[in-house]
Amino acid sequence: MGRSEGYDADFGQYRYWMPAGVGAHDLIQREQLYIEASVYWPDCCGMHGFIRDGRWHPV
Repeated sequence: MGRSEGYDADFGQYRYWMPAGVGAHDLIQREQLYIEASVYWPDCCGMHGFIRDGRWHPV
């Protein structure tokens, strides 16, 4: 599951959050959201962590 809706092709990078260290995210489960790899918000707050079982787990 890539973050295509967050990717701005004209800008050439992610505007919201982006995969950390990989090209895209994998959707493990939709309900009680679980994605891999970690999530990184470079433009707003610099937070980095995982979303697993619907919860945020900071790195």
